[in-house]
Amino acid sequence: QARYLDERDHRRAQLQILIQTNPTLLRSALRDKLGSGHFRWLAKNDKDWLESVLPGQTRGSALKRRPVVDWAKRD
Repeated sequence: QARYLDERDHRRAQLQILIQTNPTLLRSALRDKLGSGHFRWLAKNDKDWLESVLPGQTRGSALKRRPVVDWAKRD
C-alpha cells in the first residue's frame, strides 16, 4: 500500500509540474511529453484524479472526420 501511494504521488507530481510549466498543452501533447506508460499508469490507477487535472477534451478529432453520407438522399 505504501509503495503504491509513493508511486501515485510521484506520478501525480510529475504531471502537475508538466501542466504548470506548459499550461496550454492539450491532453495528447501532455501524454507525449510525460510518456505513454506513465500516462497509462495514471489512467488505470488514478483515473478520477487524472481527469480532474487534465484540460478538457477538444473536438478536433471529430472535426477531421469525413461527413456522414445520406445514401438514400444521394441515390
